[in-house]
Amino acid sequence: MAWLVEEFCAHELPVIHRKPAWGTALLRTHVAARLGALPLSAFSSAQIWECLEPLRAGQAATARHVYGLIRKLCAFGLRRGYLAADPSAAIERKTVAPKPAPRQRVLSDNEIRELWFGLGDGGVSRGVWLALKLLLVTGQRRGEVMRAQRAEFDLRSRRWVIPAEHLGKKKAATGATPHLVPLSALAVELVGELLGLSPSSPWLLPSPEDPSKPIDERALNRAVARKNLTWSPHDLRRSVRTRLSSLGVPAVVAERVIGHELPELLAVYDVHAYEAEKRDALKKWAGELRRILKM
Repeated sequence: MAWLVEEFCAHELPVIHRKPAWGTALLRTHVAARLGALPLSAFSSAQIWECLEPLRAGQAATARHVYGLIRKLCAFGLRRGYLAADPSAAIERKTVAPKPAPRQRVLSDNEIRELWFGLGDGGVSRGVWLALKLLLVTGQRRGEVMRAQRAEFDLRSRRWVIPAEHLGKKKAATGATPHLVPLSALAVELVGELLGLSPSSPWLLPSPEDPSKPIDERALNRAVARKNLTWSPHDLRRSVRTRLSSLGVPAVVAERVIGHELPELLAVYDVHAYEAEKRDALKKWAGELRRILKM
């Protein structure tokens, strides 16, 4: 089983998973560590439950992730002829752990002020602090900020063009177009400072250990956890979307601002880029932020 896990992580996971390093760590920790010496012929649903059971009570989300990876591992084993049957076929995800309720967390005005003014008092690097602010100003995904490259930004025209390959494997596979993010004056200030922190790196947020590579995507989550805050980096994105609605921005424009795809039928007949509308929406949001922050 240890061999199968390593074969899968080396040859299949990088192709099908957006975060192969994270998936590899989960499989090694929760599958290979328990079943490493098990012959493939002895791999059964009982062994899968042996991996999942310790996670079900206190780590339900992790249990569901590990289950999903095991399903993919078994499919790989079947395709390659390493397994004669799929021991995961009889196990349904809902029996592993219930799907968590969608988060509804939105930051209050006080929490926005705390983020903007209070996170720079030590324990959080300047780059990570600025990245959290950029999430709040633009409403984009954490990964899109963490993987952003210098070449994506044109500060003179106030545009950030996120390549399709940075939008996630599913979008890249379906031929998604690059996502244009008009930058407000507030966003331009943040991006300009970030680029100035590491002028020789191609990345907006380079790794402190190796500037030729991007920073670890978990750095933002670690920073928030270190401050004992009750919100997550993804909650910043939800906060922006919610605030756009409160500012009267039409739903179709707000969805385009944060990079959501239009509903299928609308997407077929509506090929408008919405650049002007998105720029106006983000300008309104920047104005509201300045009001909140009393800037």
